[in-house]
Amino acid sequence: MNFRTTILLVLLLVILGGVYFMFVAGQDNEPAKNTGPATPATTVTNVFDPPLVIDDITRIVVERQTNPKLVFERRAAIDEPTKSEWWLIEPVQALCEKWQVDGLARNVTQLTSRSHALPGQGGAPGAAECGLEPPVARVSLTMADGKSHVLEVGKVVALSNDTYARIGGAQVIHIAKRDIAADLNKDPADYRAKTVLRIDPTQVVAARVTVDDKSYAFSKSGADWAIDEPFKAFADAKEMSTYLGGFRTLRADDFADTDPSLCGFDTPRLVVELTTEQQREVTPPTQPATTQPAAPEFETVRDVLTLTIGGAADLNNEKYYARTAEDGAVFTLASDAIERFKPDMAKLRDSRVARVAAADIERLTLTTAGQEPVTLTRTDGVWSGTGDLRLLDQPAVEELTTAIENLRAMEFEDEPAEPHFYGLDEPRGIVEIQARGQVTPVVVRIGAMTSSGRNAFVRVDGQPSVQVVSAARVDSLLVSPLALRSREIFEFARTSMIRLEVVTPLRTYQLVREDGQWRHMQPEGAPADLESIRSLVNNLSALRARQVVAKGEPAAYGLDDPTIRVSFELAEPAPTTQADTVEPRTVHHALAASLRPDGVFCQRDDEPYIYELEPTLRDVLTAELFDRKLFDFGASDVAEFKVEAPGGTNYLLLKEGVWGYPPDSYVQLSQKKVTDFVTELAAMRVEKYFEYDGADLEKSGLAEAPVTVSIRLKDDRAVTLKIAQEQRGSLPRVAFWIEKQRWFLMRQADVERLLQSVDQFIKPDQPEQTPAVSPQGP
Repeated sequence: MNFRTTILLVLLLVILGGVYFMFVAGQDNEPAKNTGPATPATTVTNVFDPPLVIDDITRIVVERQTNPKLVFERRAAIDEPTKSEWWLIEPVQALCEKWQVDGLARNVTQLTSRSHALPGQGGAPGAAECGLEPPVARVSLTMADGKSHVLEVGKVVALSNDTYARIGGAQVIHIAKRDIAADLNKDPADYRAKTVLRIDPTQVVAARVTVDDKSYAFSKSGADWAIDEPFKAFADAKEMSTYLGGFRTLRADDFADTDPSLCGFDTPRLVVELTTEQQREVTPPTQPATTQPAAPEFETVRDVLTLTIGGAADLNNEKYYARTAEDGAVFTLASDAIERFKPDMAKLRDSRVARVAAADIERLTLTTAGQEPVTLTRTDGVWSGTGDLRLLDQPAVEELTTAIENLRAMEFEDEPAEPHFYGLDEPRGIVEIQARGQVTPVVVRIGAMTSSGRNAFVRVDGQPSVQVVSAARVDSLLVSPLALRSREIFEFARTSMIRLEVVTPLRTYQLVREDGQWRHMQPEGAPADLESIRSLVNNLSALRARQVVAKGEPAAYGLDDPTIRVSFELAEPAPTTQADTVEPRTVHHALAASLRPDGVFCQRDDEPYIYELEPTLRDVLTAELFDRKLFDFGASDVAEFKVEAPGGTNYLLLKEGVWGYPPDSYVQLSQKKVTDFVTELAAMRVEKYFEYDGADLEKSGLAEAPVTVSIRLKDDRAVTLKIAQEQRGSLPRVAFWIEKQRWFLMRQADVERLLQSVDQFIKPDQPEQTPAVSPQGP
């Protein structure tokens, strides 16, 4: 350590000792009558005692030696009168950041004292030495009750962040635990609010924006926004709310002490004028105490807020000068504010064509070229029509109203040519919409397709623009009235059907339901395929079409000579007021169906309407209703099986419980394979019957069939099948059961099993696997 450093340390200790003796030790020697009880060095107290309540302060005045005076006033917030805000009154008038002024008030009112002493006593410095005569700064606080409190601020205590301070009018000097002078020397700009426009977007009723000499104007009526310039159209209320909300969050980058004439405001880049409208209560005149208070009266107050963005504030054009008409102060904004508030008309424009909600539509009138108009009305949530639309498909109408709500334009022709250019002189369709809350209906005219065929032109009566809409969306409006007719064909309880007749190209089925079971009437006692019958009845009981396709054109859909005819009888219970002896009333229905390559079409009863059915109903209507189990015996009944075919002979014989091959007794058969085959044989099914009973072998063409299957049962009954090809080159599948006089088509897999050679049943070289037997317990 050198000599100079030693000297500096000694001086520092001397200074600190002097401060200690002046403000701590000196206090112990001060007479009690002058100072009261001495404050210990370790005790911290408030300078203002009792402390002041920040929220009760209504005015703050900061007087400074080297800076202009600052005056703040607390006022009721404009947008929320129940809350307060701080305003800077001097040296300029401007709204303040509340947290900044509250912070200043907090630092002053909550200032704490490390120690205190009377000036000049006990070695304490005088007021002038502490910078309190005159004070470096003076803070005056006006409270809500009208009282004032003053804090005088002196110099900063040497080698510390403490400050000399005293209460105005008092002699005691405090060493405050804060460099309070730093808080008081801020520039006015440090307190000013950087909110550019104080608006409530919901109160804006008009807006005008001028960008580079091009004007955009908007106006509000009720909840609806309209575009007034540069063209007439509806604006999207939600997008407008978002756009206007951006002004509420706009904040200045900084405040500029620049001559406004040098900021480019004479040739602005952007000017925004926002007109607000709100209801304010009119203060009534004072009335005698005996008079009943009058009902509050309100007046409509309109204000215009203006924002002007001028020229660039820097060489890189990253900031621009701006000001509002309310205070005229110049501040800067980031350059992106210009693009941010330049109206994006494609976004702000309401692209909805009809501008109605589906739930609000109460009446529709549809006109399709070449057809009479039809009118639909909704009452209590249910749609009704007349004529062909007396019975409506409610979901289809709801889909139409949803399509109307979702109809949106992709492009706009704001200066359209003559209507014929768009096919609007003879529109393909007209949709007239009456919605709740509207005085006049909305009329949408559907014109021609665009040249690409992907879009179409539409126009709403009373609007100047022609809109371009997706062709797919337009097609959802160009519905044939019949497409809205109810698609319900039959609706009844399945158990109410008591008779059923199905006429197919092959045969006629006649069934009756007795005791809950279906049976065939012809041939009497023929087993019924309950699964197919159940499927047919279930589908008929809730038969619904894909769509109604026509009216009165049966030949066009093959219904002049239908493929399938179904008739059935329903039993309706007699009224409970009638005697039990009264027979239930029956209702007859008929369905004619045409099975065509392009679809399944049908008509019910004598009605002219033609329906298209789901493709899956083709199989339901053509299903075999006789039991398709081929044989009426079980596997354990079979004693002999023989096949004679051009490809060879197979002969299996059961003798003393063992299957053998009679042509060669040395051939060892796998008993398991033969048993499995016989089990499959007994379970074979028919694909369809040509004639179930009383078929003629000669007429069937199977008398000389190349394949004969002979089966002998243990009770000596014989089963003989004649099998031939359905067509040349195919597997033999057409069969005739001679004993039953039954003609049918076999399933291909079953025929393949029948025609297996004996090689498939020969015992393998390895021992056959037999199921393991679990050992018996003791």
